[in-house]
Parts: sequence; structure tokens; C-alpha cells
Amino acid sequence: MRNVLLSSVLALSFIGCSIVTEDPGSEGGMGGAALSGAPNGAPNDGPAVDDENKAPTGVPTNMQQGSLSSSSGAPAPSSTGTTPPASQPCVRTTTPKAGFTQTPRTLTVGTASRKFLLVVPNDYDNCKKYPVVLALHGDGDTGTNFHSWMTFEKVSGSDALLIYPDGTNNTWNLTREPSSNNDIQFLLAALADVGKSFALDTKRVYATGFSSGGFMSNALACQASNVIRAIASNSGGAPFNQTQKWPATGWDKCNGQSPVATLHIHGGSDTTVPTASGRFAAQYWASVNGCGTTMTQVASNASCKVYAGCPAGKAVEYCEVAGMIHTEWDQTPAVAWAFFKAQN
Repeated sequence: MRNVLLSSVLALSFIGCSIVTEDPGSEGGMGGAALSGAPNGAPNDGPAVDDENKAPTGVPTNMQQGSLSSSSGAPAPSSTGTTPPASQPCVRTTTPKAGFTQTPRTLTVGTASRKFLLVVPNDYDNCKKYPVVLALHGDGDTGTNFHSWMTFEKVSGSDALLIYPDGTNNTWNLTREPSSNNDIQFLLAALADVGKSFALDTKRVYATGFSSGGFMSNALACQASNVIRAIASNSGGAPFNQTQKWPATGWDKCNGQSPVATLHIHGGSDTTVPTASGRFAAQYWASVNGCGTTMTQVASNASCKVYAGCPAGKAVEYCEVAGMIHTEWDQTPAVAWAFFKAQN
């Protein structure tokens, strides 16, 4: 079943750039090596999904980490704009251009119209493959507004493509399995849609998010662990209310879940999503990834520690910022991008 649910209805043609502009359419000291805490701190407003927000049909199929392959018989998401032909040759840019192009895009998944902001460096080179970062807003926000104050390209530069999606009703569906999770379906479909026009490195798909978006990045890593290489969660928490449990711990487990590199950032004075939520999320993924129980200081940042004994490329890091409340850490983009690159 999972091979059907976490998949792409679109073959990704690693081809050249075609940017089509469409009509445009917030949220805010480590006591010893081993972390303790309970799986709490979910957003109080709860991402309830009522009948009119049920998942649409057209679930992406056969999406695996390292390849986004097509499957026959499934309806494809559609997007406004045109797609260059698959035969378009590799043409290397001879005069690099500074800056970035921001393109609002609309994607139809099943019967639902979904929006995201795509950010592409102006010196995009279709002769190489690019990592992609999903940047997930907090409750009440939009992807475009989140981008206005969490501008990830300031640290990723010309080395990545960025997707800033809009969650359902400005929040995220955190608990449902992919078969009925309209937001998981949308995020995977957005990746497939961008991959029609741009050369994506499907072994380097990352997600970062703040607050509810931090929870969603954890849920995405749990439910689509064969797609996501690493996540960075700011003021979020571990997956919860899943249908399965890990036998050794009794903690929530997703169908087919496998290790994913995770970075967890939390304010030491956060009372909106309690600090214990971030601590537990790190502990949770250290267990899932098969890491040890001790932590060591990260040399480059006094706020951060990393679990020892994690498998290569599956690190678990926790940064607790003394005195910080429920807000985005000003170092989050830089620390997250360094963490992502270190997992390659």
C-alpha cells in the first residue's frame, strides 16, 4: 500500500528551466547529554481537517528516495504554465546572473487547487541537478509570507531550489496517514511538478519548518522517509497520533518508516510549544535512527549538540537556544543548510 501512497504520478524529466509567471495569489541550556521529555507540545489550535478538506484523489505513486518514477493508471496533478519538452538539451549558462526568480505556482491535486512559491536562482544551470528545500510555514501563515521573513536563499545561494507551499486553510494536516492526508499528497505532488521543469537531485530533498510547519516536517519525514533526506524543525515536535507504534518504545510509527537525518531547534523559554517537545523530537529520531543515548557538543555552535553513534547520513542534532521564546531562531537557515549538506 505504501508504494502506492508515497509516489509520483509524474515522471521527473531532468530537463531545462522554464519559468512561467502566474497570477499571484505567522507564526515565532541543555541539561545533560541524554534528552528527556514527553511527546507533547502539538499546536493548540490543532490542524483539524473537516469533510470539505478531505484528501483529494490522485495520490502520487511510486515515489522513492533517489528516483521519482511514474506509475500508469493514476491521474496526474496539473499546474498552470507550460513544460519544456523532455528532449531539451543541456545548455550551460555562459553569463551567470545574480539574484533569484520567485514564481507563484498553482497545482491541482485531485479536485483541490493548491499554491506554492517557487524560488529559483537566476544562474540556474540545467546541466546539473539541484537539491530542493520545502519550507513550511506556521499556523495562520502562507508560503509567500513565510518566505518574506525566512528567506532561505540567503544561505543556500545558487545551490538549491526552494518551495514555499501553502498548507490547507493556512495550517497543516499532521496526523493522517498518506492515504487520507491531503497535505502529504500535495507536498509530494509539488516536488513532482517542479521536477518536470527543473533538474532536481532526488537524493537531496529536504524540509524545514516553523511551529506547525516544524511538526509537518517531522510528519513528512515519518510518512515519506523514502523521499526526504533530512529535515530541520524550529519550534516543532515529533510525529504523533499515527496508527502504528514502535515495539521497543511505544512511540508513534509510520507505515514503512525508516531513518531520516533530523535537526531540532527550540527556544529554552518557549511556552507556546513547550521546550520538552523539541527535546522529545530529538530523542524520538535518535531512537528511530539507531543512534546512541549520549550527546556531544557541536564545535561550531554552543547551542547545539549531536547524538553519538548515528549511522552515516542519519545524524540527529538538537539546538536549544537559551531565553528564546516561540520564534524562528535567526541562525536557523544557516544551521539547517549546513546540517543538510553534512548528510550528503
